[in-house]
Amino acid sequence: MSTSDGGYHRRRMARPRVLILIDWFLPGEKAGGPVRTVAALLHHLGTGADFYILTRDRDLGDERPYSGIATGVWVPLKNGWCRYLRRAEQTPVGMLRILRRVPHEVLYINTLYSAAFSLLPLLLRYFRLLPRRRVVVAPHGQLDRGAMAISPIRKRLFLTLARGLRIFAGVTWQAADAAEADNIRRWFGSGAEIQVAPDLRIPPNGTRAGGRPQRDAGALAIVFLSRISPKKNLAGALAMLRDVRARVEFDVYGPVEDAAYWSQCQALASQLPENIRMSYRGTVPNSDVDRVLWTYDMLLLPTLAENYGHVIAEALAAGCPPLISDRTPWRGLEELGIGWDFPLEDPGAFREVIEKCAAERPETRRERAQTAIEWMAEHDADPGPIRLSAALFGVPVPAAGPEIKPTAHDGEFD
Repeated sequence: MSTSDGGYHRRRMARPRVLILIDWFLPGEKAGGPVRTVAALLHHLGTGADFYILTRDRDLGDERPYSGIATGVWVPLKNGWCRYLRRAEQTPVGMLRILRRVPHEVLYINTLYSAAFSLLPLLLRYFRLLPRRRVVVAPHGQLDRGAMAISPIRKRLFLTLARGLRIFAGVTWQAADAAEADNIRRWFGSGAEIQVAPDLRIPPNGTRAGGRPQRDAGALAIVFLSRISPKKNLAGALAMLRDVRARVEFDVYGPVEDAAYWSQCQALASQLPENIRMSYRGTVPNSDVDRVLWTYDMLLLPTLAENYGHVIAEALAAGCPPLISDRTPWRGLEELGIGWDFPLEDPGAFREVIEKCAAERPETRRERAQTAIEWMAEHDADPGPIRLSAALFGVPVPAAGPEIKPTAHDGEFD
């Protein structure tokens, strides 16, 4: 198949192409929200455009590649294609070769700090070694104040150099909300081109088994489901639980991203009183998150920062009211009757809610859970976020229909 400009132009008029760079992607489970955001992008917009994904050949922290997945070639996905790059391909020469050969109108970068999947492509663009294409950069909360407080010197040094060298000049920034837009302007100036497009998600498929477990008044089942890293603040959750008098089963799910931090959390867990029983349950496949959350009375996530917070949305959809910090877009939950959001500077407010919910009648908890499910169903039905993402990438909002594979791939740019 020809790769001449004329052939490319004719295909471009038919279906726009978006080339996505992301450190980790499905079937990876450990990297959190950005993986699910990109998967949801393909789910909602993949019938109207051709999406091509470049990612690593292994999950976050793994030494071995994914089992059963071909590397270094284009693998078909539902509504897209993915190339799982071997380490040898993540070099300047390897990335230059691939980026120059894949036709696309938009290059979509999903991180700020990755050497291979952000800095290297931007430097190749800076030195004009890549064709001039529109570039969209999604910080995914990396510029939030809470996120910047983790390894701040290194991050501030990088951002200062990047701003001085202007390697982000001319990009379009994707902001999940107005707060993230302000964070972008704080670092890259009032003239930064920003489009607000909230993260997308794929609603649950309704695979819950059985009814919700019944618990008597005076006891509560609480879940923490997220990466075990300083940003997610499991240590803060444990500190809050230390002074709770009610009986609490506290189950922790998530990959251990930071071994030293996990050791700190284990030390805090050993100091919990007898009425608080913590259990580490390992990781949960994305396909099972809804089923797991369905079995708990509350999600506890005093996170330092989230630009979206997929697990919060998943908890609401599963009727597991979230008790979270006020550093996420999910605000005013108590007024809606579906959860709570408090400043981290007020840990007493978290403890008060836990005590109050533990003392509630089971019927009250069930009513709150059902309210959360119904509210999230209405939220998922809002077409606004999908339209904003379509506008961000210049992709038509597709009508509902069958899966459509990208138009060209039979080796034309391998």
